[in-house]
Amino acid sequence: MAMANMGTGLPTSMPTQINEMPELEKVHSLIKAMYQQKELKESASKWLEELQRSVFAWQIADQLLIKRLDYESCYFAAQTLKTKIQYNFGELPPEAVDSLKNSVIAHLVNIDEKVIQTQLGLSITYIFFKNLNWINPIEELSTTLPKSKFLEILICIAQEFEENRPTLKMSKQRHHQIKEYLSKHFPNVIELLKAFRLESINFDPLIQEHMAIKFFSCFDSWLIFATKDHLAVIEPILQIIFSYLNNHQCPNDVHEKVSDALCKVIYHCEAHSTFSDLRIVVMNEIFKLDSAYENAILKEDSEKLIDLARIYTQLGNSTLECIVHEQVDGKILNLILKCVGHYEFEVAATTFSFWYNLTEVLFKSGSIKFHPFLNLLLSSLTRHCELEIDWEDVIDERSDQNDYRIQIGELIHEIVSCCDWVDFIVSTNLIENLHNSISNWVSLEVNLYILYCIAREKDYVKHNERKNEVLPKIVTFILQQPQERQHVQVLATACELIGALNEWINQNPMFLSSVIGYLLGIINSHYKAVPKLSTKAAKSLKKIICEMKTVVDLNSIKNLFVNLEQIYTQIEDISVDLSVSIMSCLTAIVSNDTFSQCDEQEFFVQRIINLCLTKVNEVMNSKVATEVNQKKWEKVIDNIYAIFKDFHPNPKTISSEQIHRLIQEQIWPFLRLSISHFCALDPQAIEHCSRCVRHIVRSMKPFYLLRPIVDHIVPLYQQYPTNSPLLYIGSVLVSEFGNENDPTLSNGLILMLNALAVSTFGLLNDQNLNLHPYTIADFFNLCSRMLVKLTENFLSNTETLNNILNLTIMSVYLDQKEANDSVIRFTIDLIKTEHPIVDQFLKGDFGQKLFVAFIDSVIFKLPAYFIPDIVDVFWEYKCTEPESFSKYLQLSVNHLSNKIQTGNYAVNNENLQSFYNNFAWVPPPPTSPSTSSSQPPPPP
Repeated sequence: MAMANMGTGLPTSMPTQINEMPELEKVHSLIKAMYQQKELKESASKWLEELQRSVFAWQIADQLLIKRLDYESCYFAAQTLKTKIQYNFGELPPEAVDSLKNSVIAHLVNIDEKVIQTQLGLSITYIFFKNLNWINPIEELSTTLPKSKFLEILICIAQEFEENRPTLKMSKQRHHQIKEYLSKHFPNVIELLKAFRLESINFDPLIQEHMAIKFFSCFDSWLIFATKDHLAVIEPILQIIFSYLNNHQCPNDVHEKVSDALCKVIYHCEAHSTFSDLRIVVMNEIFKLDSAYENAILKEDSEKLIDLARIYTQLGNSTLECIVHEQVDGKILNLILKCVGHYEFEVAATTFSFWYNLTEVLFKSGSIKFHPFLNLLLSSLTRHCELEIDWEDVIDERSDQNDYRIQIGELIHEIVSCCDWVDFIVSTNLIENLHNSISNWVSLEVNLYILYCIAREKDYVKHNERKNEVLPKIVTFILQQPQERQHVQVLATACELIGALNEWINQNPMFLSSVIGYLLGIINSHYKAVPKLSTKAAKSLKKIICEMKTVVDLNSIKNLFVNLEQIYTQIEDISVDLSVSIMSCLTAIVSNDTFSQCDEQEFFVQRIINLCLTKVNEVMNSKVATEVNQKKWEKVIDNIYAIFKDFHPNPKTISSEQIHRLIQEQIWPFLRLSISHFCALDPQAIEHCSRCVRHIVRSMKPFYLLRPIVDHIVPLYQQYPTNSPLLYIGSVLVSEFGNENDPTLSNGLILMLNALAVSTFGLLNDQNLNLHPYTIADFFNLCSRMLVKLTENFLSNTETLNNILNLTIMSVYLDQKEANDSVIRFTIDLIKTEHPIVDQFLKGDFGQKLFVAFIDSVIFKLPAYFIPDIVDVFWEYKCTEPESFSKYLQLSVNHLSNKIQTGNYAVNNENLQSFYNNFAWVPPPPTSPSTSSSQPPPPP
């Protein structure tokens, strides 16, 4: 190792900062070490990253590119230049910018490797965007670069301009200035492309293909700079586009780029857009592509079919309003439907965005004239859900076919919202098809599946006045089919359909007994051979039971309990999901309103717990190694969870000594052992345990477990602080048992918080918050519960509170949604707490730093979709501390001004003042019409 270090010049201890220009040979040897010496890769990489952050990186990168020692060093240098220009352009003195530009252009001329060219192309693009003094880049580059490389730069400039990355820090004025300049050169670029294409004729087919790809890519990217004045220069390119699409010999790679370009043209042809005058011409030419589509079908050319489907879909989306209002030829609907009807799902799925958009418009307008098209769409989607005839088992949830069905089911959800699903069933003779396809299990199953997708939309099923025209026939058909003759997937889909109709079945009790018998029969006859089928039946049975508001015949439901109980005892492999589903059914039975009113609930609950404890003992007594037995162990935990998740005990049951004894002496010891065991092995299993504890505590209120649970989770969390579910257990205890009127209890829970907080603070720092988002989420959930339930104790717990508030400020920047939401909830709960201590914090240093941090995080760090939730924090600030709100807003603007200046952001004082004015007028929450008119108008 010592010899290796000497050979690379790698220092023994890595410097935190590079303070002098390193030798070029040393940098080169470290680059080689990073790529070629596994034992030195990490240390070399860290040193080179530090070099990239230093001011010496500019000269080192340039020298490496001049020497061109090898591919790796050139790539590192080009990437370094790109990164420095993108993020650290302000490091360069103004007089060095032109020198850098000329150097990058020279490297582009001399280096031919595609990947390195891309990095250099981005570098010259960023120089153009950031260097206000470079006023003629197109003219200069066109004369210094070969035509092919110049086209690559043109593509790069257009694509990066369209991306408009925040790191480029372009002001609106600069953005507009660049667009005007490039728009002026649009005709010149088109002429260049036409000349480039003519030159390509002289080369062999393979080179022609590459040149065609570059031709269409450049045209596609530069369309954003076209204006109405450029229509005349675009029309010849359109002719070229359609000639390629109608050429059956067009290579697939070229065909894809041609299609991309046409889709971009269609997008710009939307009504009232740049190329609206071209819309009819483009549409008519697209209609002529029908023969190209048919030819692709004959050749089974999936790639071209997908390209054409994209074109049709883009045309449909761009003319959607015109289609709905019948202002254009409706032929496009038939073309898109033809794509849906193709046997390959990928072709059909390409059109889904159009159907989503169409159904949204139809839902808002209430139009029914497109129902025939939607019925045809549903029929085509039905065919895509068909399984292979040799399919033998219940469909695997991880299979491609199941993935297709999920996507189709989501689309059917939208279709059902804007069409009469009963009309679809009647007009397509779907019920008659069920009877006619008894001997064809594939056809029978797929029709049942489509009915299931429809039935899942409970609101639309419930409110359709014609539902009783078809639902009784469907349910009767299912119940009349002999189970022993049916394919297992047919039975599985029938079970899911019945489960989706649980509300309607309970509203029509004449079916209830037969449905329960049907599902129980499937569970009983398949739990050994096909447990996945029995699991589906059990899940549907639970839905039926949960929806039962009253039980007319209590004995029949007790018999159901006994039957399920017997099946549960015979399940040999506890690792299957069936045991959990049956346990859920048993809990649903005893939680039924009628059943829970009788004294026997306590007795039956004891039986359920004892059933589960037999499985606990099986796992604990297993001679198989614990790691191998882990899946069974987790399923036993889930069985306990199933008992208490939806359990509604009556007063007698909740005070039952026998049940509490079982919880205290058998269930909790098992969970305690499970938590201890899995802490070191699998945090996911701890999540299972925490859910169990949550529902046991919430349903049975076992106060006697409070101390044992706390005494167990605190030392475990201190040992394994990355197991955030332990924090979740703590928050459940606070939520259920927190009581400020009990000083002993309150102090005990505060001590628990302090102990958990110390370990949390030891784990987290401002450098690693993003590595522990679940810890942040669970810890702040615990803090919120403490704040709400034990307000006085929490706020007077000074040392821990100060650390929590400091962590709050750091966590504001976390870009993981669940974690950030928990921080926001805690902040809002804190601001809403009317307490002198909180008031003091909000008016002091903490309130100021927190406010500025939220502003800073929204502008510089967090994604835009975080903003709506963070706005609630500012609203609470303004309502609770209006004076502080104005003061902190001004401080935030000052902070932004300083950060923008030092970071070389292209934002001026007018932008900041506009931000301040808009933000100072925070709109109030929605009000009733009677009061809304009294609100002041926003600032101009």
